[in-house]
Amino acid sequence: MVELNQTKCELAFELTYHPYYRIAQFWSFFVSFLAMPSLIYFISKRVFTLPFHGNLKFLLNSYFIGTFLFATITCLNFGYHFFVPFFVTSKCDLIIEPTLFKYGHLFALIFMTIPMLLPCGFRIERFVALKMAHSYETTRTFLGPLLVFAMVLSGFQEENKLVFVSDCNR
Repeated sequence: MVELNQTKCELAFELTYHPYYRIAQFWSFFVSFLAMPSLIYFISKRVFTLPFHGNLKFLLNSYFIGTFLFATITCLNFGYHFFVPFFVTSKCDLIIEPTLFKYGHLFALIFMTIPMLLPCGFRIERFVALKMAHSYETTRTFLGPLLVFAMVLSGFQEENKLVFVSDCNR
């Protein structure tokens, strides 16, 4: 690490080995680890085989795949936070590198935001389906991918603003 003072290293040591913090880290790692195979099973056996219109099916697939990616990123992040203290040689090694912290949490935020934004796409798609009830089932699958693209792009823009603001405040 680059010139860290001992106070920060002591604080990192106290926080990392606090029992409640360790329990919370392990619990988050464990839950996200268990969610991954469950989501794989659910997506492959249930969601991919749904007989819905292509737009709704595309939205559902995107939603659950985004949820799976969030569980994966969360598992990696909390796994790193949980297992690294077993292998460090000094208290200062407990402090996460700024680049790893920034990008690890950025990806976690992005994949957390995408499943939160996609219900807006569901709402829009269902409204269009209701308005076009007489001919909707014969339309092409275009609205679903367009809505997913728009929601994901808006999520990336929000996260990009967060990174840009944090970079400007240094």
